[in-house]
Amino acid sequence: MLEIQSKYISFIKEVQEFIKDIENMDKTKQNKLIVDISHQELCVVVVGGFSAGKSTLINQFLGEDILATALTPETALATELRFHNENFYEAIKSDGSSQRFELSQSEEIKQQAGKFAYLKLFLNNEKLKQIEPLILVDMPGFGAPVEEHNQAIINYLSKGVYFIVLTSVEDGNITKSMLREVENIINFGKDFSFVLSKTNLRSNEDVRAVKDEIQSQLQEEFNYTRGVISVDKNSAESFEKILMDINPNQLFQKIYEAYLKEFYFDISSNLKLKIATLKSSKEEIQKVLEDLQKGVNDVRDLKEKVISDVEDKFSHSSTESIVNAVGNELMLRKKELVSLMGDRESFNSEVNSIVKNVLIIEVNRKLKRVNEYITYRFDSKIKDIAASFNPEFQKGFTDVLATTTNMISDEMTKHLPQWKEGGHMAIIAVLVLKILDAACQFLKSERIERLKEDKIVNEVVPSVKAQLRNKLPAKLQEYIEQTTQNAAAKFEELIKQKEAEVAQSAKEKEENKKELEVEISKLSRANAAISELANQLF
Repeated sequence: MLEIQSKYISFIKEVQEFIKDIENMDKTKQNKLIVDISHQELCVVVVGGFSAGKSTLINQFLGEDILATALTPETALATELRFHNENFYEAIKSDGSSQRFELSQSEEIKQQAGKFAYLKLFLNNEKLKQIEPLILVDMPGFGAPVEEHNQAIINYLSKGVYFIVLTSVEDGNITKSMLREVENIINFGKDFSFVLSKTNLRSNEDVRAVKDEIQSQLQEEFNYTRGVISVDKNSAESFEKILMDINPNQLFQKIYEAYLKEFYFDISSNLKLKIATLKSSKEEIQKVLEDLQKGVNDVRDLKEKVISDVEDKFSHSSTESIVNAVGNELMLRKKELVSLMGDRESFNSEVNSIVKNVLIIEVNRKLKRVNEYITYRFDSKIKDIAASFNPEFQKGFTDVLATTTNMISDEMTKHLPQWKEGGHMAIIAVLVLKILDAACQFLKSERIERLKEDKIVNEVVPSVKAQLRNKLPAKLQEYIEQTTQNAAAKFEELIKQKEAEVAQSAKEKEENKKELEVEISKLSRANAAISELANQLF
């Protein structure tokens, strides 16, 4: 277990210890958070071209040729490598169900590859044990079939926490499609190391020249100032050093710190509301309960209005903006596409790469604006509710409201909760996949091989734009409705939770009238203690 995992779990348990004697403090969420932290994995994704040497490099690190005898790139299945006392495959289907295979059954997996979303390869290998909780992921090469590669790479852009990008020295530089893949990694808020592979195939002078060119490209395109790492056919130690240089504690903190803060503010809010209830009159308590109940109804009423307002404000303009951005980029790359017309697979792959890259950038940008607007509308409504509370009750509501608002906003607009279902970038990944599949339907047409330059202008680009205009509005509307429903549900849950806490505290007050000062003192001490813990942690 990582140092930061132990630190976070200790924090939760210490908080639990301070509040153990306080009635009606729900520990369900606290215990679930401990379980989540204990079992969190960190996927380190190895990506590169079809012949960049990904599997070879991983095999060198493992000290065995397990990947070389396993699946071919045509299967386009990402493979997660995990430590286990036994050696076997677990093939995961899109519905989450799985099927076990022995290592000797790799041919059967290839024959059934279309049934599976990805593979887990369990190996009794000490190297995999040493790097836990890092999980290596061997991705299909960029030369894999278009649809399958989209599924694999976009899923792991969301799921992965760190990327190791390989380019063969034989390429001479970073190809435009590879640059787009790196840009996608950055747009998903992930860090990466860049590796120049197969350096044993060129002279030292050639390797230095290619390395300098790649370093220059990375710095110019992405302001990437870390060095490019060279590896050859005997680079197990170099690959291990790359993994050792990854800071898993930092990656873990990026995922969980916001949730620890939410946990703390939720507990602190509960304690403050209990104190406020004990200090308030029956009339003041009743007014707060009525205001909170009204708040629940207000959020429900606001939900449908927000959906309608967002659709009017963003839907059409966002669709046209995204469609035109894709069309413009394809037109800018017209000459490159013409040069690839003799190679159907390369042409398809390049169009797919361009469309995917623009969609990720533009969809993410537009949906951030949508999300900010949705969060603002609900946040404003609930602040109006809290404004009517007396100062004591406001203490118990203000911090947790701000934290909840920030969490909802971060989930929808940043790169926080990839481990949580419904995280913004996870949703972006699914949305882009659906749109991309529709937009690239024309790539399956045999007529692509006979296209001329004018057909790119008059057929390819209009075809992609037409597919986007056809599919994008419905997908955006689906996203708007889902996001608004989710935000409303979380704010409603918050209000109901606070309403229940106030009601319960009022009941306790009636039952313990003679010990109010003692109870207030106990609650205040507990809140001060957990505040001190939080100050030390954050």
